Amino acid sequence: MAHWGQSLVRGGEALLPSAEERVRVWRSAKDLPKRMVEAIDWLLGQELWNEINDRFFKDLEFGTGGMRGRCIGGVSAPSEGDGAAKIFTNSAVGSNCMNDVNVARAAIALFRYGRSKESASLSLAVAYDVRHFSCHFAEIVASIWEFLGGKAYVFAGPHSTPELSFAVRHRNLTAGVVITASHNPYCDNGFKAYFRDGGQLIDPHASAVMDLYGTISIEETCEILSRRNEKKFNTFSNSLDEEYVNFLRRTTVDPDSLAAVGTRAIVYTSLHGAGIAITKPLVRSTGLPIRPVPGQCNFDSNFSTVPSPNPENATTFSAAIAYADEIAADLAVAADPDADRMALAYRNREGKMEHLSGNRTAVLLAERRLRALFATGKITAQTAPHSAIIRSLVTTPLLDAIAKSYGVKLIQTPVGFKWIGAKLEAYERVALSSVERAEVNFNYRHLDEDRRRSLLLRHSTYLVLGAEESCGYVALDGTRDKDSHSALLMACEAYGSLLREGITVDDFFDGLHRRFGYHDSRTFSVQFPGADGLRQMDNLMRSLRENPYKSLCGRSVISGVDLERQGVDDGDGGQIFPDKFQQFDLAGDYRLVIRGSGTESKVKFYLFAVEKDENLSVAKGRAEEEFDRLAKFLREDAIGRAT
Repeated sequence: MAHWGQSLVRGGEALLPSAEERVRVWRSAKDLPKRMVEAIDWLLGQELWNEINDRFFKDLEFGTGGMRGRCIGGVSAPSEGDGAAKIFTNSAVGSNCMNDVNVARAAIALFRYGRSKESASLSLAVAYDVRHFSCHFAEIVASIWEFLGGKAYVFAGPHSTPELSFAVRHRNLTAGVVITASHNPYCDNGFKAYFRDGGQLIDPHASAVMDLYGTISIEETCEILSRRNEKKFNTFSNSLDEEYVNFLRRTTVDPDSLAAVGTRAIVYTSLHGAGIAITKPLVRSTGLPIRPVPGQCNFDSNFSTVPSPNPENATTFSAAIAYADEIAADLAVAADPDADRMALAYRNREGKMEHLSGNRTAVLLAERRLRALFATGKITAQTAPHSAIIRSLVTTPLLDAIAKSYGVKLIQTPVGFKWIGAKLEAYERVALSSVERAEVNFNYRHLDEDRRRSLLLRHSTYLVLGAEESCGYVALDGTRDKDSHSALLMACEAYGSLLREGITVDDFFDGLHRRFGYHDSRTFSVQFPGADGLRQMDNLMRSLRENPYKSLCGRSVISGVDLERQGVDDGDGGQIFPDKFQQFDLAGDYRLVIRGSGTESKVKFYLFAVEKDENLSVAKGRAEEEFDRLAKFLREDAIGRAT
């Protein structure tokens, strides 16, 4: 084993000063769990400097919505498990890893912030997905909350992120935590924090919790970890699931369209994640002909049957498409591991199953939902200006054209579904502050959908659909996060409405493109992994600010937006929150957006196009050819700017 004071260098590899300092602090912490001490000693003894750098070069950051990182080391120490066999007994030790210490530290920070806001008993809901150590981390959070003097309630088994949001609101709790890394690889896990409105933390809450997190030492964290009662917390009863399913059924606008699905099979996969826990009783309750993909609706921490548990990727649908072909289904639905995202695949006019992008799914759900709301009189021409589609800045502008055609508002938010949740909270407050005093004697969170809609249309703004291109959708105000369960019902209702009209999904999009122009989009990422990744990402974004594009592949830049330096109108008369975000509007109705991911070591690129040609095949071909050219240039340019 290498000793402190000697040069920690081998074969050109060196221990970074920042990593060395954090290793010293962790190794010397009085109550650091024994297995973590053993893991650090083993890593040092093996002289795995690159691995140690990745684990210790920085502290795992508590960001605006929580934190996310590896819970399994690239090289697992004996006390952590056998990485080759994907059998893990303990989470990865390291200041930059998801492990007992960092999870405990986040739980302490969230509790202390709650205590600073109120003196009454603090209550917490904790959900977790199927990932490695998710249940273990959830129990750490709950037991620490109880040790510090609060009440904590943990779901009995893996449950979805949207149900966590529902639980916080429905049970009037102080806060919520879900242990998940969403659609990340199996080696990751995360901690997402919610406040009493059921939405993810935003400022001022987020900054305050982040500041508290930074003040809590590893010594104090380990002491609390060692003193708590590991099993002292409460468990939610099954009645919460029943209440959530009953709430989800309000999603349906036109029951006749849902009934039109009849016995036509719809394939569903939870990608080994938590979604099946609610989808199963939801299907029983609605009678929908959902057929689970064999071998993919079981809990599996390794996500063994998919290359990535991300339904945004077409390859994730391989098993679902094979099963759809086997049983002659025309629609397939996939949810990610924590069941907040939903994606679709449909049978196209050539008879093959085709993956729908998040943007195209948003368009399908929004237009069909608007059509049904107007057809059933739930929204009228008079109330339309008090209705809204809410989309993030990187979601298709075709939604803008659809909203305008129906006379409803189009609201923009920064990237991140928490901002859509924040809009819903603002609309709720406006509605409640506007009603007459005699009408206030009700619980807004328990209103039936018709009364809630009437209240919002009269006094505030009613949500038609909230959408992000990354397959996130919400339509009900009982959850303040994207919800694959209600999105499943919306997709089935949209499918039924097309069946009633005797048109296909392809017919539907062709009609929209002939009316509004052919809209297309493409998203890709450039990865910047490892200890040097953050520096490279910062280099790239700084270069774009200091030396923005003047033209791209022969297309001149007409205008640009640097959201770190200038605001953008959100559609409600407000300004969008600053972000690391660059937008370039190009000649010929093309747009490029570049932003650093808030959860992964990558920079994301979004391309949008509107091509106008009577021949839609020609328009599509032009857009795809131009996207290919732009993407090739942008990938190469990004690497050059980053280094």
